[in-house]
Amino acid sequence: MEPPKISATQFTIIVILFTIGSSILIIPSGLAAASEQDAWIAGIVGLAGGLLVILLFNALSKQNPSLTLLESCEVTLGKGLGKALSLVFISFFFILASTVVWDLVNFLTTHILVESPVEVISILFISLVIFATRLGLETIVRCGEIFFPWVIGLFFLWMLFSLPDVKFTNLLPIMEDGVRPIWNGATLSMSIPYLQLIVFLMISPAIRSKKTGKSLFLGTLLGGLILLTITFACILVLGVNETIIQSHPSYVLGKKISFGNFVQRIEVIVAIIWMLTILL
Repeated sequence: MEPPKISATQFTIIVILFTIGSSILIIPSGLAAASEQDAWIAGIVGLAGGLLVILLFNALSKQNPSLTLLESCEVTLGKGLGKALSLVFISFFFILASTVVWDLVNFLTTHILVESPVEVISILFISLVIFATRLGLETIVRCGEIFFPWVIGLFFLWMLFSLPDVKFTNLLPIMEDGVRPIWNGATLSMSIPYLQLIVFLMISPAIRSKKTGKSLFLGTLLGGLILLTITFACILVLGVNETIIQSHPSYVLGKKISFGNFVQRIEVIVAIIWMLTILL
């Protein structure tokens, strides 16, 4: 059977969607809790640090471009240590996937399907993931190509309708407590989602291009800018305190939008964007 092959453009798209993922809902509150009104600065610093991490990932992938992350571990460290490190990575991927499922269930049972059993939602989502996995990597990537224009289009509409409620005074005072809170927020931003992108070293040999590193870097940059914009919007519209206390502030941001007295409560846009990206 011929191994799956995806183009550099397709790879960039799935990196963007993965970067957005569940972070679209949890990053604004996390950054605000750590850095308060300086959350947007922490987001910028975190993105810069995340891009440095991506450069490290690219350097690692170039050492053995035809091997996956787990295969590279055994080649580099030997069979014993390599398998031990591979087990660590597999455990991390399993925990990451479990966390994503929990994020989905928590969101749906909190805001939409309030009375639905947690087990049913979890089983349905996991079954969908298993079905997509059985169809193969190429099928998942092509779905990403279909969803991507919708995600970007809905994102721009969401930000456009948020403009009338923007209050720049919510950003003041800047750096009131110095650099430490910004660093705390930047550290959080680097860990979620940029460090998680190491998962793409599992599929990098399937890229039909020598521009794998460039695609990973570009996808991370664009996805990070989207997350930064959402965090900025939450601070400007909701304010620091409400961004902190809300578990899903970006969803609440959609609820508050009222544009021309006829476009109101477009939180469904947030839900659609999130569900399309979290699947990938």
